[in-house]
Amino acid sequence: MSTPDIAKQITDAMAQYTAEVKSEIESSIKNVGTEAKARLKSSSPFRKGKYRRGWTVKTETRNGVLSLTVYNKNGWLTNILEKGHKKRGGNGFVAGRPHIADVEEWAVKAAEEAVRKAVQG
Repeated sequence: MSTPDIAKQITDAMAQYTAEVKSEIESSIKNVGTEAKARLKSSSPFRKGKYRRGWTVKTETRNGVLSLTVYNKNGWLTNILEKGHKKRGGNGFVAGRPHIADVEEWAVKAAEEAVRKAVQG
């Protein structure tokens, strides 16, 4: 075997490995996003259910990089429900119900673990 043949084989093997790892990472990240959405739906405050049903996942790929965003269609409610707000009329304060921060923390750890597993094989 000549040196160019060996170099080509190594390059092809690395390209195949990279494609497999990228595919595994994308699949795992999409699963984490879906699970994060489900966790947010179950932990969100429930009154009439519109806020709880509003969680969705947006998937984007830019320059070959996958990006997932879990957001609520009623975005203006997320901050006041998470952190709390003054009552209408200004007398008193409605306590927040933390539900986003916990899921965000879990999703970051789960995504890191998924990438670690995909790279290690």
